[in-house]
Amino acid sequence: MTEEVRPFSTARGDRAPWLGGFNGIGILLMPVSREDAQGRHFAVRWLWLLFVPVLPLGRYYVTEGPQRLWGNSEAGGVETRYDFHGVTRMKAAEIVRTYAWFWLLLLPAMFLPSVGFALAIEWIATNPLDRSPVNPWWWAPLFASLAAMALWPVLAFAGLMGARSRYWTAHAPVHEVRWADGG
Repeated sequence: MTEEVRPFSTARGDRAPWLGGFNGIGILLMPVSREDAQGRHFAVRWLWLLFVPVLPLGRYYVTEGPQRLWGNSEAGGVETRYDFHGVTRMKAAEIVRTYAWFWLLLLPAMFLPSVGFALAIEWIATNPLDRSPVNPWWWAPLFASLAAMALWPVLAFAGLMGARSRYWTAHAPVHEVRWADGG
């Protein structure tokens, strides 16, 4: 697949776009292709709210640089440097795929235990159980769903993001580049 890329030019006043985030809110890059022979790939710049991409802001041809851990006992994070080589047009399929992944798969997978917890509470409230010390198992559905509600979102997020990362590093297509404006 060949894509036309307009190179960044300081003569035109092009500058690398701003990236940054804190506590799941910010502007971040998400890869949409595997690295080519030069170590470059295409990435979409997204506005994120609460760790979920909300609005695509642009599509770029980038090289991911080194990562740096920063922080102290109060706060910390990871800083990734990017070299921006060019800009290209956004693709609807990539945007729809990202929305589908996060909004239709990841969020329901993370918050499904909340529904189970609510159903367990409803079941306990409406079921005429013997809640005496002789029958200590009346609370089992409540605590089982509470444990699932606590663990499942973390496991779902880690597993699905790991699967997504594996796809982009090993199975996503490599896009060929055709430079526009004599780049």
